[in-house]
Amino acid sequence: TTSGRIIMDQIVSLLIKAGAVLLALIAVLVGGYSVFAKNNGSTAASQQSQLATNISSYINGGMTTRSYTGLNNSVAIKAGLVPKSMQNGDGDTILGPWGSSKVTIAPWDQGHSETWTNVDGDACATFARSQNADRVAINGSEVAMSDPQAA
Repeated sequence: TTSGRIIMDQIVSLLIKAGAVLLALIAVLVGGYSVFAKNNGSTAASQQSQLATNISSYINGGMTTRSYTGLNNSVAIKAGLVPKSMQNGDGDTILGPWGSSKVTIAPWDQGHSETWTNVDGDACATFARSQNADRVAINGSEVAMSDPQAA
């Protein structure tokens, strides 16, 4: 019948519209995740820069030069070198901006090292390239940041 065909056409039309809305919603969510992940890369770069500056100023500032020997998360937190936004309150853990990301500070050569774990894959290259470091290792492999194929 004609009324049955009209109802069926309306149902199909509604399903097509609902599908289009669903696809648009998925696109917005994927785009939002991408922007969020990249923003966390920028946040991490800013946090790392602040950590490095604070540690360097602490070691080299003041009347006497301190030593990097014994530098660790606990020492850095107690000395006020770690931004509050990176602390969880236990006096030892330094958090990165990604869910389970953590930072470990240690002495290295004539300076210090920072190990960032669980860096989001989408932000890894942005974060690694933002660093002014002597060495960068990604998943345990040292990367020459001057290499255009790196990260």
